[in-house]
Order: sequence, then C-alpha cells, then structure tokens
Amino acid sequence: ANHRPAGGTFERPEILPWIPSLAAETEYPITTFQPTYYCASSLKDATSKMKEFCDTEINRPFHVTYQALTDSVLVDRNVKLEKNQ
Repeated sequence: ANHRPAGGTFERPEILPWIPSLAAETEYPITTFQPTYYCASSLKDATSKMKEFCDTEINRPFHVTYQALTDSVLVDRNVKLEKNQ
C-alpha cells in the first residue's frame, strides 16, 4: 500500500545524525510537521551527546543536579528569575 507519512503529504523528513548544537539552532515551522529529524545510534549515544552539549555549550552561572531519592532538583546557589526586557 502507498501510505502517506504524518502531515498528509508524500514528502519525507530529512534525517540527520544527532548533534545537539545543530538541533538547537534549527528553526522549525509551527504550522506544519517538522522537516528534519535527528537520530542517535543509541539512547546511550543520545544521552552522552546531550550531557556534553549541556556541559560545554550552555553558559549558566549555576549547576543543577537531579536527586532521584527525593525526586527533586538541587541547585548549587541561589538563582533569581529576571524578567525579559
């Protein structure tokens, strides 16, 4: 059978390797299905690349750790939310 993918067209999305920095910079249309998907070789690969991206590419003046025992998040210093200007 000739089935159409989600979105109702026969166009197929582009599938690229999972590179978090590239995915973060990719713009997506809000009125259609996304034209690009990122695929990792495994969950371990995806997790490793995402952790590396967060540790090296995201500039933040604090560190956050998930505490599984208490199901909470530990922040290493006081963080204040600032309103956008």
